[in-house]
Amino acid sequence: MPSEESEAQRLKQKFGAGTAQTRVFDEWDEGGRQSLLSKIHLEDGEHPILGHWKESSNWLLTTTRRVIWTNPDKQSYELRNENIKKVGPSSGPEGWPWQDPSSPRDTLVFVNGNPDIKGHCGLYSPWLHFIDYSGTRYEAFLETGKILTRVRNSIWQLSGGWQRSLEDVQKPDIKSGGPTGSDAYRAGRLEFTFEKYPEKRKKTHLFSAFDSDVQRFLKSRVHLNVEEQPVLAFYEDASTWYLATSRGIVWLSSSGVHYIRYQEIDKMGWSDGPEGPRECEHKKVITGNGESFCKICRANSPWFFVASSNGQRHEIAIEAGSASHIWDSFRLMCNLERIHPRTFE
Repeated sequence: MPSEESEAQRLKQKFGAGTAQTRVFDEWDEGGRQSLLSKIHLEDGEHPILGHWKESSNWLLTTTRRVIWTNPDKQSYELRNENIKKVGPSSGPEGWPWQDPSSPRDTLVFVNGNPDIKGHCGLYSPWLHFIDYSGTRYEAFLETGKILTRVRNSIWQLSGGWQRSLEDVQKPDIKSGGPTGSDAYRAGRLEFTFEKYPEKRKKTHLFSAFDSDVQRFLKSRVHLNVEEQPVLAFYEDASTWYLATSRGIVWLSSSGVHYIRYQEIDKMGWSDGPEGPRECEHKKVITGNGESFCKICRANSPWFFVASSNGQRHEIAIEAGSASHIWDSFRLMCNLERIHPRTFE
């Protein structure tokens, strides 16, 4: 078991260089360190890790045991790491003027408060949210940009997020009742993961939630093995759809119906689509190969890519704004293939 000191050092090294307002505790000068430490009383053996400081009424400090912060409204909060169930980017507290009221919570915000431009809160909001095991939600005001995600990742590790994710993948399925590693087991895990998201999509649902006509249509377009189960689908019309099963993903593109098993997927993620370089409405060049892209457009992209181990890349049409749901769901299925490997004829 690593010591608190070694764990603090590991997280500091992993965090790397910070910004003028957010950095590893050791990188602050003596005055900055004293300002942060004046706000709390460290317990015996407790080590500070990250510090954020704008002014005495807006700061945050993470330690090996706690997250402590004060927001601009001068309200102060403290959470023990073991009590943090979830941490992530936030679209801000109720009434924050950058919130987009037409978007699900913690997705899109007005970029720099401009209602004509929207971007994902992970890049364009300065707020992080925490949820403890009682379900209480907290908001912490930091700064915009990629630094917010790095702070979130560090706190997630401190709270045991990596361990919980591993346990979530490995724990027995109580929903399907299928033997561990079976198609029923995998289908149950996929359903459970997808349903964790409170935001409901208009055209992406569990297969069982579609009406019988859509179910018949999708089944008529794919060839499922005897034990393979349809689980999750997106259906816009007869020419735009995909189906996730207990073994892989089936989708329709301009070149026909395609199928890839989860065990064949090497990479996946958000995509700008299969088209060549083009200019978006925000006057930023985006390309189909992902080398350059507009973050605002990508947050609403109707495309998702999967790449096989041989380097072949596939573009899958999805419901705009659903990429985070899909990524988590497909990642789980790929992880299950590694944990419970199987062979097919």
